[in-house]
Amino acid sequence: MIKEYQDKWLSLRASVRMSIVFTVLLVFSLKLFYNYADTDDMLWIIKPTAIFTSVFTAQSFQYISGEGYYFADSDIIINKSCSGIVFLMVVVCCTAFSWASYTHIKGGFSIWVVLLGTSYLLTVFVNSSRIMLDMFLKKNLLLPVNDFIHEALGVAVYLIFLFSYYLLLYRYFNRLNK
Repeated sequence: MIKEYQDKWLSLRASVRMSIVFTVLLVFSLKLFYNYADTDDMLWIIKPTAIFTSVFTAQSFQYISGEGYYFADSDIIINKSCSGIVFLMVVVCCTAFSWASYTHIKGGFSIWVVLLGTSYLLTVFVNSSRIMLDMFLKKNLLLPVNDFIHEALGVAVYLIFLFSYYLLLYRYFNRLNK
C-alpha cells in the first residue's frame, strides 16, 4: 500500500510536489504563528478586513493597540479571534489540492503563487462579508447576536463561500483540462 502511494507521489510533476510540500509547510506555519500571535501580529489580515468592511458599511473604525479595529456604530471589534486565519488555511489547502489533481496543466509553481494570493483575497472578502452580515443583523433585527448565533453565522458563511469557491475552481480547472 505504501509503495502505491510512493508511486503516485513520484508520478506527480516536480512543480506539483513542490507546491504540495509548500502548502503543507505554509499551513503548519500559519497555525503555529496563530497560536503564538497577538492581535498586533495579525494586522496583515485584520487591517484589510477592517478597511473592506468600512468601505462597504460606510462605518468608521479606529485601531486600539492590542485590541483590534473597533467599529463604534456597531459595537464590534475585529481582533485575532475573528481574523479568518483558519478559513485562510482551509482555502489554501482546498486551492492547492484541487490544483494538484490537474497535474498536467502547465504553469507549475507560478500558478500556486497566484492561487495563494487568490486565497488571501478571498479570505479578506469572505471574512468582511461575515462581519457585515453580523453588523446588519445587530442593527436591523434588534436582537442580541449572542456567541452561538455569531459562531453559527460564521460557520454558515464560511461553508457557503468555501463550497462556492471549490465549485468555481472545479469548473476553472476542468475548462483548462479541455
